[in-house]
Amino acid sequence: MSRDVATIKEVERRIHDRVGFGWARWGDAEMLASAKEGSPMRAAVTALMSRNATPNCVLNVGVHWLCNAPLKNAWNAAMANVDVNDTVGHACFFLPMGDPGDDDRPMWKKKGTYFPFNTFRLPARPDYHDCFSYTLRPTDTFLLIVSGIDGYVDAIRKAKRKVILLGPPHVQNLPFIGQDAFVDASGAGGGGDGVADGVIKTLFEIGDAFDDPPVVIMTAGMAAKSAIFLGQDRINFRGWGFIDAGTTLDGYAGVKSRDYNDPRKYCQKSRERTRGDGDGVEFWFAPGVCEKFPQLPRAGGQRRTHHRNGV
Repeated sequence: MSRDVATIKEVERRIHDRVGFGWARWGDAEMLASAKEGSPMRAAVTALMSRNATPNCVLNVGVHWLCNAPLKNAWNAAMANVDVNDTVGHACFFLPMGDPGDDDRPMWKKKGTYFPFNTFRLPARPDYHDCFSYTLRPTDTFLLIVSGIDGYVDAIRKAKRKVILLGPPHVQNLPFIGQDAFVDASGAGGGGDGVADGVIKTLFEIGDAFDDPPVVIMTAGMAAKSAIFLGQDRINFRGWGFIDAGTTLDGYAGVKSRDYNDPRKYCQKSRERTRGDGDGVEFWFAPGVCEKFPQLPRAGGQRRTHHRNGV
């Protein structure tokens, strides 16, 4: 596996040039679901890890989960019969959005920043697929240049792309998404068993009717992986883009679903970090979210940060 800036820059280029891509994430729920032979998630992970089966997609594996024995065993089961020479993975997990809640935004944006990255390789023996195989060691570290990553929100706006948002109703009114269509994926997050089939069919019908290939932003659990897996024709030949955004949108909708996406903290960060028009509370948050959280004085000393990608 690898984690590199070039992959992120390539996604932004494809957004601009209307070249198809899929950015998928693989976390704890997906690992457990893919452990069962013949399951939809087993088929999805096998394909998404394959260069040949999904040449325009990248699977971002939450390798920290491999420190958990049941999850490691589930991942090993899913990877047991893959062709190691055909596999490729990534470990950035969340595609940079360019939002003020991301503590790494200055690093992504600044040109010429040197940053250490780790390369990951899928071991030939499945029993070696554990967290220690992916732990950063000094000998693995090298330097790359971060060259002005805008984040996918800016990239979509600049390219004037059509957007379909797939997710629960609470993310429907986010100004920075500005979607052309919304597909309610409530209850489809565990869609590995086929429960998401109807939602994905609706998604494809809406996008097929557009006169411009859409970028699909998804906060829909396993349904997002199914959409990318089943959307290969649209990705490879019709210029569709798929972004598995996960829980990164929740905080801006006023929902704390993870430690890192606390709306109260997001509101404070947005007020402090605004870069001018089109970057304030009114742009990033659903109406009324930050009105619940009055502005606080700046904290003295160093504030604790939450890095989404562990960087």
